Amino acid sequence: EALKAIKDPDKTVIVVPDPESVIPLLSRIASSVGPLNVSMGYPVKRSSLYHLFECLFKAQDTKKDGAYYTRDYLRLLSHPLVKNLSISGESAMTRVLCHKVEEALVGMESSPLNGSLFVSLDEILSDGPLFEAALDTSKRMDVGITARQDLENALATLHKVLFKDWEKVNDFYGFSLCLDALLDVLLRHSLLEKYPLNLKIADKIYEISDEFKNASFKDEIFPTEDIFKIFKNKLDSEMVSFSGSRATARLNGLQVLGLFETRSLSFENVIIM
Repeated sequence: EALKAIKDPDKTVIVVPDPESVIPLLSRIASSVGPLNVSMGYPVKRSSLYHLFECLFKAQDTKKDGAYYTRDYLRLLSHPLVKNLSISGESAMTRVLCHKVEEALVGMESSPLNGSLFVSLDEILSDGPLFEAALDTSKRMDVGITARQDLENALATLHKVLFKDWEKVNDFYGFSLCLDALLDVLLRHSLLEKYPLNLKIADKIYEISDEFKNASFKDEIFPTEDIFKIFKNKLDSEMVSFSGSRATARLNGLQVLGLFETRSLSFENVIIM
């Protein structure tokens, strides 16, 4: 509403003290204000990729005797970046498969896995009725899946990159390999490329992976939870810039700046969020 009354966006700045407000702001105004420049960074810890790794590390942390805590298993499998992967055809097939796994585990469908507090990956892959139910739904939706083996292969792939590979992590070199493998799958089979900010965050994580590969301690044995914690702490402090952003240069169009980036700058109109 404040922007509607402004006739000259080139002489206007929106000051955003909290970087976490940038995405909601841009979502609301981007289609109506014309050219704009965002000179502040966005925290990686607010991204969907960061949340995915949180779910992944939690699943490994609560694993017991080779079986996964059902709640954390489903939390990771149901993550938007996971259930929308187009691993063996359309993403709709993966969504159907993930939903049927959830229904089997929580008791919405008849399955020997109903009500299991902990579940092993092999138990899930050997649940025939689960795949038959997923195949039946896939055929009704006409998503191009006609063989149960396709569904089994898709779930096996998800289990590998999200669960099995991470069970063996005990040094930073191995951790970086798992990191690269998961990012590769996301870039090839997810909607990540449709969101430039997520692509920048993926590039940042690839950079961190390369750092770990070349570190002097890359082959040293560490407790898995310590490796996860170090990686997470590193992400906590990382920021990514928006396309076309500048820290000091004054560009054409509406300006979106952080609180401390406005020092020594003069604008005719100032809006503070």
